[in-house]
Amino acid sequence: MPKRPPAPIYIRIDTQEQRSGIPDLLAAMPLVHIEVAPLRVGDYDVGGNPRRVFERKTGSDFLGSLAQGRLFAQLTALRKSRFAPVLLLEGDPLRVSHSQMRPESIRGALAYITAILRVPILPSSGPTESAHLVYAAARQCQVGHAAHGPAAGRRGASLSERQMQIVLSLPGIGPVTARAVCARFRSLHELLSADAAQLATVPGISPARAAALEQLLHASLPPSEGGKAGEA
Repeated sequence: MPKRPPAPIYIRIDTQEQRSGIPDLLAAMPLVHIEVAPLRVGDYDVGGNPRRVFERKTGSDFLGSLAQGRLFAQLTALRKSRFAPVLLLEGDPLRVSHSQMRPESIRGALAYITAILRVPILPSSGPTESAHLVYAAARQCQVGHAAHGPAAGRRGASLSERQMQIVLSLPGIGPVTARAVCARFRSLHELLSADAAQLATVPGISPARAAALEQLLHASLPPSEGGKAGEA
């Protein structure tokens, strides 16, 4: 059997994270497709079931949120959502030079987050390591999960899962846009028959992308080479 091509990795990133440089680092990694948009919760959505979201904080951010009373409320809301949150902590809050918070209070907050709120903390030395950690998590949640769960073409895959895999295989279509495509078109037949004007009505598909998709979907298939009639 021919070897299956590597699966793409999709990561959704909150717009406020652009200044960190992490989105650019992720976009340069193998097979990664990023989508930068306002996220309702978290800073990085790496998929999985349940969906994992990373809340990124530097050591200074962590102490500021803790001092202002926002940290526990924010993490509690994340914990109660349908997502599985992870706190990505850049730098050691105990080593922030300008902090006036007692070390015992900081350690107590870290213990409360992990032991009581049950939100895992993933330490990072900086943006570069954060990008690699987010990438590793996305790969585990998506590629690793797919390797053990129903995938397109497997007997256990449902009809809707196989349809979604086909939509996601189209160039430039990530998970969010794929859901918009499914909301716009009632069937794959309707999608494959759509022209550029119809495709451009889908949120997330630009006119240029719509024209490229129309050309792809409507072009003649290449002739088979050496195959016999009736062969699968």
